[in-house]
Amino acid sequence: MKSDEDNIVGYEPDGTPITNEEFIADINLALQQLKDGTLETLTTEEVREKIFGKSNNTCMEEEVLKAAEQYALENDTTVSKIVTII
Repeated sequence: MKSDEDNIVGYEPDGTPITNEEFIADINLALQQLKDGTLETLTTEEVREKIFGKSNNTCMEEEVLKAAEQYALENDTTVSKIVTII
């Protein structure tokens, strides 16, 4: 018989282990909330804002563009090709 330690499928951000049973229970809860119309979802933009903050999105995009421009100069390519890859 496997112990709970053998059934760890992941970890919470604080390092707390997530067991297979907990993971399945969370999925079932989310499916039930989706069915009930109570599941809280986020758009891609909302996730970015939660991670980086609203004001940081533009700043981050500018930094990525600057890095792409520098890479393009150093590697004889165009920014549009690089941005398409990103």
